[in-house]
Amino acid sequence: MGDYIKYLRIPYQKNGRDYSGVDCYGLVMLVAKEQANIDLPDINNAPVEEYLINDIVNDYKSKFVKIDKPEPFCLVALSIVPPYTHHIGLVLEDCKRFIHIRESHTARIDSLDSKLWKPMIRGFYKYAE
Repeated sequence: MGDYIKYLRIPYQKNGRDYSGVDCYGLVMLVAKEQANIDLPDINNAPVEEYLINDIVNDYKSKFVKIDKPEPFCLVALSIVPPYTHHIGLVLEDCKRFIHIRESHTARIDSLDSKLWKPMIRGFYKYAE
C-alpha cells in the first residue's frame, strides 16, 4: 500500500498541479504519477469543472476507457450536484478506497462503499495510453 499521508496536507487550488495546491484532477495526476508511474494528460482546458468528465469521456475517449468495476489507480467519476458529473478521484490499490480533494477542503481518502459516496459514483475510467 502506498504512502498517502503527504497528499492529505495539500490544499485545494483551482487548476493546481503540485504540492502547493491542487484541484481534483491535479491530485489524481500527482498521485497517479508518484504512486503508479502513470502520466495522465493535463486536462485543465475545461471552462468549468462540470465539463472535466465530459472531456475525459469524449474529447479524450481514446485515452480513457470506461470499465465496469474499480481497478487500482483508475479514475472514479462522481456527481456531487446532479446532473453534473464534475468530481473525480483516484482509486487506491485495494480497490475499496479513493483519494480526492474538493474546493475549500484538503485531500482525503474515502471508501467507495460509503453511504455518502457510493450513490454519487458515475463510473470508473482506466487510462489506456
